[in-house]
Amino acid sequence: MVLYVFVHILLSEPSKLQGLESYGFDLPDSVGEIITSGILVLQLERVYYMVSRFVEARLRRGNDNGVKAQGDGWVLTVALIEGMNLASLDPTDPPDPYVVLTCNGKTKTSSV
Repeated sequence: MVLYVFVHILLSEPSKLQGLESYGFDLPDSVGEIITSGILVLQLERVYYMVSRFVEARLRRGNDNGVKAQGDGWVLTVALIEGMNLASLDPTDPPDPYVVLTCNGKTKTSSV
């Protein structure tokens, strides 16, 4: 297939139906179109991955919204779906992820 596309690029001019193309079958006419198509596919893959993670998190969320905590404040539930390339403060120790929450100027740090 790669050889077929390469021969088509050599035989054709941009924006014309020629080379090894037929009606309804459009091949890239230049190396730039191949690179652009590859970048577009990679970007769409990332968008799909992010949207699927968002949908997964929305489906997994609990129904504890608005639960009053004991004392001042509200209970906040955070669901960690996935962590990648987590850095550690000490290179000899495994990563120790944490969450920093800031609300009304108050900051809380919590381990995950």
